[in-house]
Amino acid sequence: MMDFMKKTLLTEYINRPEYVGAICIEDTVPDIYPPEIYGFDMLLILVTETDTPLHETMHVMNGKLSVQVHKVSTWSMERWLVDGENRTIIQWLIQGEILQDHKSYLHQLRDRIIKFENPLREQRMLAEFTQFLRSYLQAKQFMRLNHEMDAYQRIIESLGHWAGIVLIEEGLHPEVSVWNQVHDINLGVYKLYEELTVSQETVGQRVELLLLACEFSVMSKMKECCSLLLRILSSRQDPWSTNDLVELPELNHVRDDLPLLLQRMVKRSLVREVEVLQSESLELDTALFAEVRYAAV
Repeated sequence: MMDFMKKTLLTEYINRPEYVGAICIEDTVPDIYPPEIYGFDMLLILVTETDTPLHETMHVMNGKLSVQVHKVSTWSMERWLVDGENRTIIQWLIQGEILQDHKSYLHQLRDRIIKFENPLREQRMLAEFTQFLRSYLQAKQFMRLNHEMDAYQRIIESLGHWAGIVLIEEGLHPEVSVWNQVHDINLGVYKLYEELTVSQETVGQRVELLLLACEFSVMSKMKECCSLLLRILSSRQDPWSTNDLVELPELNHVRDDLPLLLQRMVKRSLVREVEVLQSESLELDTALFAEVRYAAV
């Protein structure tokens, strides 16, 4: 019956010209598609070849069989691959059954994930570090404001990204069950997670301990984690404006946090600021001001 459902769905969808491939996962594989969470007999991912974001979901039935259908663009697939924000669908891509694959796009994408080589690995590391940095600094801010529970939530997020950095260093993609992965890779980071969640100390004391650990252990990895950005900054003699950098496809996945990242790298003496005089007409007067651009040290 399940094979008949697959053929029916393929006839319905995959022969349309906009689809380049399809991936199927049955609820008989509970480690990646647990029925108690999703409640469907089968998952079908339909991939369209577009350079714009697309992720639509719908539910269909054939008799007693129910299917969850995801329509995803190649743009979205590529974005999730480098920013790591949809780990579930990446895991489905690795372990699911490829039913159709025009132009071998899905097989090539799966191969890139499994090999996890540069430039993908560098992009993924930069994204993980950027997300770590944002949540870590938010935790510090909340502690200054005495918002201990908000700080606690942010420090848990930053510790999760720390775990992601550890895994990427080992050539592994962070999965949904990241702490199960880290337990066998870096017991020290895992113990910090345990200390944060089960310690008898106050919430504030636990957060302060982790802030110190993050500062000394992860911030020291900034140069290594930001190697992609540093290489871009070194690729030409002229300094880069933030507009120049955010337009680069290699940095598109961190564009929103790029100003924050650059400022922290300046403070770590990894990047230098260069003032460039500009002339701009401001209503009735003409003012001279210096635009700040960035270059590698």
